Amino acid sequence: MQTNRQTSDYGSIIMTYKDLVLKAKSDKKWRQTHKGQRLLNGRKYKTKLKFEVLLHYTRVFDPTAIVPHCNNPFHKHLPNDPFFTDIESLSIDHINDAGNKHRKEVFGNKRYSGHAFYQWLRSHNYPKGFQVLCMNCQWKKSLKYQKSRRKKPTLLG
Repeated sequence: MQTNRQTSDYGSIIMTYKDLVLKAKSDKKWRQTHKGQRLLNGRKYKTKLKFEVLLHYTRVFDPTAIVPHCNNPFHKHLPNDPFFTDIESLSIDHINDAGNKHRKEVFGNKRYSGHAFYQWLRSHNYPKGFQVLCMNCQWKKSLKYQKSRRKKPTLLG
């Protein structure tokens, strides 16, 4: 039987087209039978990625940090704890308030965020212009930005 001569690198093994089709079927079957394991592995990966990115940007402002925390120096979170460290409530913030514009330039879709954004930050060697904030500080910053953009009332109405 003659096989198609198209080949592809799969690791260090060169596989024929026929082998690639069989491998794809085998992979599909494995994915279907191990769905729970795949979801769990995905969650672990995303959590680890978020921790890694947040820790990097926390260390930009606090080089001694061992866990990610909110970088807002003016906001006391708890009386006995100067840092907010709940990783589920921490996120990356664009320092110059240009988050939507940046996401549109990079991803072409302003709703693109989360682990895809964390992957982008890591793959681009953690570019400058980002900080870690808790959701409360993000919200306060957003309100300040909205107030600054409102039209100021004039005497003419």
